[in-house]
Amino acid sequence: MAVFKESWSFSRQKLELLYSLFLLLVIPLFIAANTLFTVRSMRSNLDTELRKKANLANQVLGEAVVNSIDSALADDGVAMANNPLQRTVESIADSQPEIENLAIVAKSGSDYVLVAASGQDLDSDVDSLRSSLAIEQRQSIAQLVSSSVNAAERVWRVTSPIVRGDEVVAVTEMSVSLQAADELIANTLKRSFVFLALTLVGTTLLLANHFKFVQYAHLFRKLKEVDQLKNDFLNVATHELKAPMAVIEGGLSNVIDGLLGTIPDKAKDHLVDTRNQTTRLSALVEDLLNVSRIEQGQMSFKIERVNPQEIIKLIVGRYQDTAKRKGMDLIYDPSNCRYVNVDADKLQEIMTNLVDNAIKYSDEGTVTVAHRLDSNYLLISVKDSGVGMSQDEQKKLFRRFYRAQNQQTQDRPGTGLGLWIIKQYIEKMGGQIRVNSMAGVGTEFIVLLPLAEQG
Repeated sequence: MAVFKESWSFSRQKLELLYSLFLLLVIPLFIAANTLFTVRSMRSNLDTELRKKANLANQVLGEAVVNSIDSALADDGVAMANNPLQRTVESIADSQPEIENLAIVAKSGSDYVLVAASGQDLDSDVDSLRSSLAIEQRQSIAQLVSSSVNAAERVWRVTSPIVRGDEVVAVTEMSVSLQAADELIANTLKRSFVFLALTLVGTTLLLANHFKFVQYAHLFRKLKEVDQLKNDFLNVATHELKAPMAVIEGGLSNVIDGLLGTIPDKAKDHLVDTRNQTTRLSALVEDLLNVSRIEQGQMSFKIERVNPQEIIKLIVGRYQDTAKRKGMDLIYDPSNCRYVNVDADKLQEIMTNLVDNAIKYSDEGTVTVAHRLDSNYLLISVKDSGVGMSQDEQKKLFRRFYRAQNQQTQDRPGTGLGLWIIKQYIEKMGGQIRVNSMAGVGTEFIVLLPLAEQG
């Protein structure tokens, strides 16, 4: 199974790499194809529009000169120079720079005679085939050709019939240059390919980052797997350790209490130390188990209406002897207390941790537990006159396994997990925890718990 997973993971990385390379090729190709298609479509539309305009201009010109055709023909069928029709054609051609040639070809018998022209001599050859087609079909004929001046320049040559009554008496021929349109398209295409090059560079950079993200994702999956293995191990290990630790602790207590017979005082002192260390180990096992439960979302909460006084009185009473042995006073002021919505067992763990820490990190003075109200919260304060903490230590206080490292705290036992655990409890119950402390003066922990409705 493990071999299959490793093989699948390797194949998945290869697929992701191929997918990235595929994108690197496809995206620029798609943009290039779309650009070429758009430009070709635009070019075709411009060509069509120019052809239509040339045809329309021919028709308008034809209607304007239809009655002047006869007078423009000489008796011998030779075109007349400097006639009014010629001046009209030249005027139109001069006003439109894109018109290369404009000519009027009259039908004289079976011949076609050039009666007016711009851009070519009056004696130039006339395309009789195109004129014949325009006359016979009585419709415009358009042909895309190369310019006579510049072979690279495209020209629309449009021939349109001039009709008088039912008879076609002449045709107009107009050559419209597409140079301006082609230059516009070329510039557009150039800008598009510059954009394409920039897009390609940007895509390459993005995909380079994508490769990193793929690696990060792979490492993240590995870390999740390792983290899950760690959680599973802790879960199993702590469960398996709890039972034998309880048996060891119980057995030591029975021996110390004399249930198995009288033991020497010297041996009893060693057994008490052993039981204390066993209790510490049990607490560590329980903390590790709670960490594993919290991280895996397996910690359950039974939120109900709870009176904190009952729980705090129980804990204060439990720690009175411990405080007295250190020459300290443990005081509880139950005033201003209200019911809260919490898990009673979790609240007991929270207060046990805070009271235990307050006594542990104090050598003299007083530990005070009190209440006050603030908006929708009940504030429970645990204040001591112990070693206190610096600002930097306070910022790190609620991290896992963190313990203040100084001369006053280094010899005091602890796992560094307790405060992290109770912080998770408090926040999951809708509350907050704060700390105010000054090195050498003392510390105050403030727990904010949501108030319950008054019953």
